[in-house]
Amino acid sequence: MGHQMTVNVTDASSKTLGYLTLPFSDPGNASKFSSIHSNPPGVDTDSPAIVVTPVGEGLSIYIAATVDLNYYGALLDGILREHTGIRWSCDSTAPECVEITVFDDHENDRILLHLVNYQSQVPPIPVCDFAVNVSHRLPGDVEVKSLFGKSLKDAVLRDGTAEIHFDRLDMYSIVEIRARIK
Repeated sequence: MGHQMTVNVTDASSKTLGYLTLPFSDPGNASKFSSIHSNPPGVDTDSPAIVVTPVGEGLSIYIAATVDLNYYGALLDGILREHTGIRWSCDSTAPECVEITVFDDHENDRILLHLVNYQSQVPPIPVCDFAVNVSHRLPGDVEVKSLFGKSLKDAVLRDGTAEIHFDRLDMYSIVEIRARIK
């Protein structure tokens, strides 16, 4: 455990969406309690925990938490949808150890999907039987092929989303998605 991240809001255009509540209560008052298994009254603070600030044509979103942990995904997704209308361009049934990057290669009119099986042990334990859904800028009919790695099983296009199935990911794979040439 590290120190709690905090921020001082100085920009008048910033919008604070939530404040830090400390996860403990007054030990002198036994009628109030706080735990991870209850709706803790805790101690409210004036420290912003979620701040959205316009920057140029975009947004800066500050969250006083480690957002790469799985349970913050829904929170971050909701904030992005509410303030930008952006939906995730990719989601997956792969376990946490699989890091996925979607690269929109406009120059070559394709989307590259990079998958890394990142575990503490070397070599990593292979990850088997999972799917990745990509819905970013897909034309009506796409071709999906593996550029590196032999993990690709099949791909199905449904409602503008490419559902890509993988048999096994040992360490690294690259998948290309592009419009099918007729």
